[in-house]
Amino acid sequence: MILLGSLERYNYKALAMRLHTGLTVMNCPDEKEVKAMCAWRTRGRPAQEQKKYWETVGRRMSQVGPLPRYIFTEADFNGRTAAVSRALQAITPSVGRDYLDQKHESMWFPGNPFQQLLKIERESNEYGMEMMRYADMCHGLDFKVTQRLFAS
Repeated sequence: MILLGSLERYNYKALAMRLHTGLTVMNCPDEKEVKAMCAWRTRGRPAQEQKKYWETVGRRMSQVGPLPRYIFTEADFNGRTAAVSRALQAITPSVGRDYLDQKHESMWFPGNPFQQLLKIERESNEYGMEMMRYADMCHGLDFKVTQRLFAS
């Protein structure tokens, strides 16, 4: 499933239930944007506290990706970490073959563990045409997936 625009949370949940799909992530913020979000959230606090908060969020980002919904609070981060762990445990050699060839639409069927580990990126080519591609949520997850594929 590909979403081209952001939907209201209620509408997205209804759409996801109707299509029997899970979380779809597009256009994650980059590191500078997340750092700006951290600065805003910790505005008015001492510089040391701001720095510590950014380091915590940066570490979380490297583990689960730059998903604002999951990196700013400990409880949300722990929930996302558990979901990522379950997805990694569900990877089998047959599912791994689909992962290695990420251009197949079969990546986004219900129950595929890679839905928890990938994001969809929009890219414009030199002619201005937009294309979609699957990308790893973050380098840390890419490393864990590679370890899991070779351990299977």
